[in-house]
Amino acid sequence: MTSALEQAVREAEGLGLELLRATPRRDGRLLLTLRTDSGVEVAGRWTGEKLQVFPYGQDERLPALAALVRDGGEVVAHRAGRRAVVRHSGRFTKVLPVGKARGIAETLTQVAQWPGVVVPPVLGCTDQTVTLGALPGATLHEWLKEPRSTAELAQAGARVGLAVRSLHRGSSVGALPHHDLAAELDVTLRWIELAERLTGTELPRPGNPAVAPKVTVGVPLHRDLHDKQIVLPQTSSDVGLLDLDLLAGGEAALDLANLLVHLELRARQGLASAEAVPALSQAVLEAYAPSVETLSRMGTYAQLTRLRLAAVYAFRPADRPEAASLLLSDPLF
Repeated sequence: MTSALEQAVREAEGLGLELLRATPRRDGRLLLTLRTDSGVEVAGRWTGEKLQVFPYGQDERLPALAALVRDGGEVVAHRAGRRAVVRHSGRFTKVLPVGKARGIAETLTQVAQWPGVVVPPVLGCTDQTVTLGALPGATLHEWLKEPRSTAELAQAGARVGLAVRSLHRGSSVGALPHHDLAAELDVTLRWIELAERLTGTELPRPGNPAVAPKVTVGVPLHRDLHDKQIVLPQTSSDVGLLDLDLLAGGEAALDLANLLVHLELRARQGLASAEAVPALSQAVLEAYAPSVETLSRMGTYAQLTRLRLAAVYAFRPADRPEAASLLLSDPLF
């Protein structure tokens, strides 16, 4: 039986488009990122019966997007009906459904006041948009593509570890949504179910994490912490953090495991050296100095992260083998 993803891929190829990645919805729809033969990325939507391709910079559910593009903005990300990011004049504007933007702006403004935490400055906000200043430097993802010395890896890892620790020491945990181990398990199971139903990928179910002791005291979590969300400036020790839209209260082990498993994936993808990744990861942990309790919980969260990434990357045709290898091979560290 042909899966929904395979049908979408065929429809896209029939239009001369390459399907780069899909985001599943519970009703079976797929929100698509497509690339034209000229290299331009556009958004699309697979409804289960037909493929809808959005003209560049157009989205009826994100009405502010078109005006930004008309003014010379460049679309750097677009998920149909959900969000888009436009680069213009040295700044970035997130375009969201009406009513979603102000909460993101308020969160960033609050986090920017936490000691040692660097986030993009909020330059403007409407009911549909949040405009942010750019942070200087390169993402850790880009930085890792170049050969790095042992000293460079140790220094960068230490800076990242301290930045994550500063985030986790932020205030107002009680005011944040709570995301505990049970919630993370639910997210993982939902991704597995969607991957099996819509891509035909068979994935194992996670072991029962209930055997781990329950942690009641939480910290502010990024919840999507990985190498593309971390900015390493060249002239400052302050590491920047991007996209805190999922900020929640929970266990520090979640963020640490998520970051380290993503780094492991980059090595398997050939986007970072297999020698560099363990050295960088060790430096992150040494600088962060997690408690014994946090270290004991990281294995559980790492298992869930590997399963979730395998499910997420099942919707990215070019990257499926490397993500699946997370489940079949021994961890690199």
